[in-house]
Amino acid sequence: METAAIIRPRRSFILPLLLAVTFVSALELSDQLMSYVIKDFGEEAHQRLENWQRLHALASNAPVDRQLKLVNSFFNRVRFISDIRHWGEEDYWATPIELLTTNGGDCEDFSIAKYLTLRAMGVPDEQLR
Repeated sequence: METAAIIRPRRSFILPLLLAVTFVSALELSDQLMSYVIKDFGEEAHQRLENWQRLHALASNAPVDRQLKLVNSFFNRVRFISDIRHWGEEDYWATPIELLTTNGGDCEDFSIAKYLTLRAMGVPDEQLR
């Protein structure tokens, strides 16, 4: 069980993410990324990323209103935590992978993750405004 104190992720976390992630029309996370996450962040972080991929696969063909509800519900399970406490910075825009791997983020992190996930599912930009 986690304590109230947040363990800040190493900043070297970002480079492997940039090298390992494919985020086009389908949400695909590389084996390299998944191995890195399980090694450095543990099974729970790995499971959250697998669940994200599963959500994408299962909800991609659902009606848009259902996709919105599923994506909102999925990301709302992540802890809300300020950037200063989580990243040691006043304002940090985390990727969806950083949000899920560290299981924490603030308002814009949730917005970014939901937006990118819905766009990857094919929801038109004009329906997300």
